[in-house]
Amino acid sequence: MDEIRQCILQAKLVISDKPTITTSGSGTTGVPGLASGLNNGLAASLRSLGWDQLRAPGAGGATAKVDWYKSIPSGISYGPPNIGLGMEAQFGNNYQFGADLQRLSEAIIDQSIIAGVCVVASDQLKKYKADRGAYFTSEKQKLDRLLALLIGSGAAILPGLVLIGIEHDSFGFEDRTDGLFTLEAPIFDGTLGIQAPPVSFETFGVTETT
Repeated sequence: MDEIRQCILQAKLVISDKPTITTSGSGTTGVPGLASGLNNGLAASLRSLGWDQLRAPGAGGATAKVDWYKSIPSGISYGPPNIGLGMEAQFGNNYQFGADLQRLSEAIIDQSIIAGVCVVASDQLKKYKADRGAYFTSEKQKLDRLLALLIGSGAAILPGLVLIGIEHDSFGFEDRTDGLFTLEAPIFDGTLGIQAPPVSFETFGVTETT
């Protein structure tokens, strides 16, 4: 959990002060490339720390995977050999959030992981994304409904799930009106972990030119 936290907190997202970009007849599209930039930036940080994908239990397709997974030895002779944590990042379509919860819940029941983390845009950051994009308040309601359904049905196991909403540090590019952004993602030395400062930063998005 601390590695996820530091990957987010040590990243820097600066975004132009234009909340939305609207295409006539097709709704609000948001800042171009923002969702993929957020995904790629978080992926670069986690990958440097040894995180990888985990195939979802029972999934027929090879692409049906938990976005990010990492484990440590459990040290328990009578239980699973490893204790893992799964993470799903959803900066795109909010309808995909339900599938994220399902993959994490299945992995918990299967004992592939002991808890799952969902990362989405905060209510503030969602102003810069597509109008159908996932954001904290909307996804919290879905998570609450899922847990209420499981409790009401008398489920023997309730999945341990954490929901995190992330947002930009500050406004930048104030004189621009075309929705630019830049994201600097920390790259860690996997052998030293997050106890040491990032060894470098990788940049995503579009920066200003003169």
